[in-house]
Amino acid sequence: RVSSSSVVLLSLLSTVSAANNEKKKPLSKICTLDDPRLLNPWAVLPDEHRRREQEQQQTPVSSSSSSSHFRGSNNNNNNGRKDLDASQRRQLQDFEEEEVEALFSSEKQLESWDVIIVGAGPGGIAAAKTILDNNLGASVLMLERGPPLSEYIAKGYDDALMSGAATADPQFREDVEGTPIVVGTGVGGGTLHFGMQFIDQDGVADASARQGATANVKEEVAMFAEMTGATSYTDEDYFTISDIVGKTYLDLMDEINGTLSSEGIDLYRNKVYKTGTDINDQPRLLLGQLLENYANLEIRTGVTVTKVITKESIGPNTNFNAVRIERDGGDSDILYGSHIVLAAGALNSARLALNDGIATPTGTTEEDATPYIGPVWDHQGLVLTYFAPGTTFVSSDNATSGSDISPEYSTDLGLQVFADIEEVFPETDGFVALLSLPALTSQEDVDILKAGETWAGADPVGDGDAPMLSYVFDLGDFFTTSAGGHPGGDITSVVVENGYELGFVLDTLAPETHKSNKLGRVMRAGGRLIGIVGGSSTNSTTSIEFDYSTVDVAGESILGHLQTRPDHHRWQYYYTTAGESNMLITVSTTGELIEDDGRVYAGRALGPDTVDLPTLQQAGFEAIMEGIMKNHEVLTNLGYFTQVDVEAITDIETLVNTPGYLPTTYHYHGTLSATRLAPGFYAGDLSRMTFKWAGSTSVAAAAMGIQAGKEVLCQLSRNGCRLSSNTAVSFQRGGK
Repeated sequence: RVSSSSVVLLSLLSTVSAANNEKKKPLSKICTLDDPRLLNPWAVLPDEHRRREQEQQQTPVSSSSSSSHFRGSNNNNNNGRKDLDASQRRQLQDFEEEEVEALFSSEKQLESWDVIIVGAGPGGIAAAKTILDNNLGASVLMLERGPPLSEYIAKGYDDALMSGAATADPQFREDVEGTPIVVGTGVGGGTLHFGMQFIDQDGVADASARQGATANVKEEVAMFAEMTGATSYTDEDYFTISDIVGKTYLDLMDEINGTLSSEGIDLYRNKVYKTGTDINDQPRLLLGQLLENYANLEIRTGVTVTKVITKESIGPNTNFNAVRIERDGGDSDILYGSHIVLAAGALNSARLALNDGIATPTGTTEEDATPYIGPVWDHQGLVLTYFAPGTTFVSSDNATSGSDISPEYSTDLGLQVFADIEEVFPETDGFVALLSLPALTSQEDVDILKAGETWAGADPVGDGDAPMLSYVFDLGDFFTTSAGGHPGGDITSVVVENGYELGFVLDTLAPETHKSNKLGRVMRAGGRLIGIVGGSSTNSTTSIEFDYSTVDVAGESILGHLQTRPDHHRWQYYYTTAGESNMLITVSTTGELIEDDGRVYAGRALGPDTVDLPTLQQAGFEAIMEGIMKNHEVLTNLGYFTQVDVEAITDIETLVNTPGYLPTTYHYHGTLSATRLAPGFYAGDLSRMTFKWAGSTSVAAAAMGIQAGKEVLCQLSRNGCRLSSNTAVSFQRGGK
């Protein structure tokens, strides 16, 4: 029960917060407290700092004798490793001597924080804001390996309509080589590069809550929606663009309701990651901006946490856990925090916890006893592009002959010119494909592509005068089978049917994320530039022509996000225009039907040897196909069409080898659900979910961060607290 004095303090706190931090008033109090100092902005010191100072006064520690900090130490020399006990040796085995010495330095420990948050994704940001809004005295350090938010804004990505370019920008995402895994980097994490959907619908949270009382996160989801102010499009927005756009989009919603509602399938009109209500000014919702103007918060970017260290490993004379970091420049450091929140994403948080003994492995492999942790829950699905009535595909032969290609673009750069694609075949045993690009003029660029090296930049744009040329690449066996490396399976027949134009296939049939930076994707697939093709009918190009007098789905000013879901939530189906004017990008994925066979293995980097994603099983296949066929009926009733024969997808193998298949939707969660963390450590992202989430996961990740923030708040209060009734896990010191 909140006393009248606490109510007064809450009111006072709102006033002080608005004056000092220039931000919205704090959210309503989330913990029932025995100790009102949690709400007192003038608390002298957080408890951990006070306790540390008292202990240092009672038991002074000489900074010149680092070994006196070691558990089990029986001498006063500086040979730290000799004096470590077995537990310490295990955690610190890869430390250099000077790092061990620094770790146990009492002077170093004076530079500490109440809370260190590892990762600046939605979970980490929500955890930080929850703590800072409810304890103004807490010091918080956030560590993020990606770039600062200012670099994202400098590229114009704070405009929601730039979402396509932001999604493809490799600066803010990491495509893990050899896997279909993609993780976000930068302040905002995955919300910087994904499909813009902000799903806080009660139906999704209710679906998860059916799995048990601990799965009810509606309170935290509502808190995050209040934090952000995310908005959705209105009927008026559609008609503001044009009458045709508005009518067409609302016709789609009417058709969905009319065709599917009688079958227990609901239409969700989702919010998107934008703020404001002016259709002519659509700022992107940037979660990093929620943390502006907090005096007690420090955010460090370009920092990778390479190790987490328990206070037990440091020794009996400390109250701090620690992290070892490595900066972009290569230098390392040790940082101390009373409470450490792991919010680096479900895969990286699990990897850190497993590698460094913060979590107990859930098993070991039979082959070599490698420890692993899991499960990894994720959705699979299929992306389908539907074209509006009036769309036609026009093929035209490339009229440029090989002899007409200027030497400055070919032989001067050491590039062979082929008359047609057949001339290329004897040059390689691998699969070859064409990519139309503005003529390359840099010898350095050509050498990089011929050597098969990584292409780090965006697609070339040319200088305005350079012609478009068909460059031919040797792609080895990457696209020939799933075993070749392509997560979407064999797409060679589709590429051949479209004149070997891989670029066209990526533009029209592949997921939205494949449309930009196509050259970078080709090179990550092991591509190697062979030369230039010109002049033959086999080098035809295909363009899309559209009669705009017939229909315009949404235009470039609408990023509307619709979704259909059955009552049982076994599948989910997304509709988005993604800024396209004559097509709908749709995705059918599993919902609650998620397999349990994913694992994260011990290892220092994400990759094919350290992560197994869950595999698609028959029940999941049937769910995906049910979603496809139900919504296919809606779209064909309105005259839309897709180039994929959906009725021919009759088994898992066919689905996996269909262009647009998604072996992952990047919704990794649940990795720490079956284990406990060491005291003072908290999972603050999707790793902590103890239930299978039925939808997109950015809002769910933030809800997990809020839960972690609540637990930390309870620890920061002297006498503890009782969490509010809807919190998913009961409080335990150092628990998940």
